[in-house]
Amino acid sequence: MDTDKDVYGSTDRKGDSGKPRATASEVSVARVGRENLSDSIAPHESYEGRHRYDPSATWTEEEERRVVWKTDLRLLSWICLMFFGLQLDRENLSNALADNLLTDLNLTCNNYNNITEFPVQFLTKRYGFKYVLPIIMMLWSTVSWSQAWMTGHISFYITCAFIGACEGGFIPGAILFVTYFYKTKEIAVRLACFWLSLNVARVISALLAAGILEMKGVKGKPGWFWLFLLEGLLTFSIGLISFLYLPQSPTSTKGALFRKSWYTEREEVIMTNRILRDDPAKGLTVLKEPAT
Repeated sequence: MDTDKDVYGSTDRKGDSGKPRATASEVSVARVGRENLSDSIAPHESYEGRHRYDPSATWTEEEERRVVWKTDLRLLSWICLMFFGLQLDRENLSNALADNLLTDLNLTCNNYNNITEFPVQFLTKRYGFKYVLPIIMMLWSTVSWSQAWMTGHISFYITCAFIGACEGGFIPGAILFVTYFYKTKEIAVRLACFWLSLNVARVISALLAAGILEMKGVKGKPGWFWLFLLEGLLTFSIGLISFLYLPQSPTSTKGALFRKSWYTEREEVIMTNRILRDDPAKGLTVLKEPAT
């Protein structure tokens, strides 16, 4: 490899700001997140926020707090709701056991413990988080509500396999998604919010199940039939709205539900440059790119 070339494969050592770019060998030995690295590496040409990249941009602490708060309100709160839906569908299978699920389907506890997971990193890289996360949520919720029509261990295995395949990559995918909106030191608190939403979902799921299982006998169906059906439909609704709501990136936030950007042009500059100065490596990748 020609180490005199910059990280984009060019021998031109000048960046957009007139400052010399780092070579591949220099990047390989530099620690990600070093402040001086952001001065020498311009973001990739395909980076979503490149048009807002400005190495000379400055802002006040109050301005930064404002964009972080806006991100918490519009992005973090909704991702927490998606985590809630995830846990809701996870818990409904456990809650269904209280309504003789194993007996009705002629299952044993050994049958019940078989679960599979499958990562979705390839899909998020190819199509972007905006579409993949909501779609896999709608897929697993569709399978979840179809569990209402399970008739035995074969249908149980099939539905659990599909749900595991869809749910497996949601948490790592969602966490990676929010890292493009927050600085490294801000991530821990946001992750705590995610885990909190999972625990809240456990409590609410139990309360919902207690009520829904009382529908046992309605239209001749067992209580677990209504549990899978109603909670699956609820999670599907969250996924559908997420498809219309989630942004592609901090500089691409318009959608079917919000025709205006979440941030002003000034705020987009702050969002882009504060993230790149915190972790310049994020500028060398894009949120959506052809998978290789």
